[in-house]
Amino acid sequence: MYHSFNVYHAEKYGLSEAIMINSLQHFIVQDIANNRNFYDGRTWALLVIPSTQKTWPYWSKKQIKRICESLVNQGVLILGEKSKPEINRFWYAFADEKEFFPNINL
Repeated sequence: MYHSFNVYHAEKYGLSEAIMINSLQHFIVQDIANNRNFYDGRTWALLVIPSTQKTWPYWSKKQIKRICESLVNQGVLILGEKSKPEINRFWYAFADEKEFFPNINL
């Protein structure tokens, strides 16, 4: 498995955040292609914290939550109302999809 990041995103939001952005872009592009997880005018990525450690084994559950919270606080992501933090299920979408998916007709 390869993880990469956009240098501009790393400079602007932080290195871990840039890796998360890249991963969420990948997940959401797959969902767009398969016409999945489109609600309220956006395509959403579901993160179930225990299983996300398989995707990012170098981050703890606490780090994954902190990175996502950082991206929400910086205005990059929005947290879906369908999220269930008590069971560690979080729906995220990009606040400005045009910025993060410039080549996709949304």
